[in-house]
Amino acid sequence: MKIGFIGDTHQNLASARFMLWAMWKQGITHVVQVGDFGIYSTNEGMKFASKVNESAKNFGITLVVVPGNHENWRIINELHEGDRENFAYYRSHIALAPRGKRWEWGGMSFVALGGAPSVDRNWRAAADKKHAERGKFQANQYWYREEQITQEDVEYVVAGGYADVMVGHDAPYGSLTIASKIRGNPHGFHPMDIQYAHDGRLLMTEAFAGVKPRFFFHGHYHFPVNETIYHTRDEDSENCHLIGLDCEFNNYSMAVLDTGLGEATNLDHTTLLFQYRKDNFKWPSSSSTLTV
Repeated sequence: MKIGFIGDTHQNLASARFMLWAMWKQGITHVVQVGDFGIYSTNEGMKFASKVNESAKNFGITLVVVPGNHENWRIINELHEGDRENFAYYRSHIALAPRGKRWEWGGMSFVALGGAPSVDRNWRAAADKKHAERGKFQANQYWYREEQITQEDVEYVVAGGYADVMVGHDAPYGSLTIASKIRGNPHGFHPMDIQYAHDGRLLMTEAFAGVKPRFFFHGHYHFPVNETIYHTRDEDSENCHLIGLDCEFNNYSMAVLDTGLGEATNLDHTTLLFQYRKDNFKWPSSSSTLTV
């Protein structure tokens, strides 16, 4: 079985449609989106969800969303109602995975741990405060406290033990690619937010160490990652294939996991995007089958 993974869509309908088309083109029917999907209660957010759901239905795709930090977490939590064991259906073909949700596809076990700290938290919180002071109604906030995973989330995930595949929005420590890209605070984020992000990654790293997955997929950083990291400092220990996905139309925003071969590939979509734009694809026959 081949399972698809797609990166941050940020409520960009055109990119979401392209990525689902690319998965359908390869015969993939089960896809995981790694957060910053675009879960918002505005008219634009509702339209985005409905249109993506329409595409998923037409392509016969089950789309599981592991939420990111830039989402309306009040909506997400209301849909889950504290249930960690079952998917919450955002639309007929879009399922939201609660923190600690486990499932099996293609003979492999999966666990989800969504959410991440916003490294621009101070900017976002200041914007929310300004709107509140002006008495402006906001359907969505710029920042939600609930975005961050908690120690309770970590303990719940670790208690479930091993999983072949772990999916988060944030990534654990251990990636040389991420370390080199964010070294020196190149975007000038507030020091308190840098610490906030660090604390969040420590929690993700603790959960990762407890699960010890063979594969870890994530988004959040807006650049691709494809490397091996180790579960201990000993390079002879078990290792994990870490794949981070870029966002929207950026290359390497998709990946494919072949459960039969036990291999994951960070997908170069250059040719697919050229074909997609050239053909201006035709919709396949509608399928109402949904299997999670």
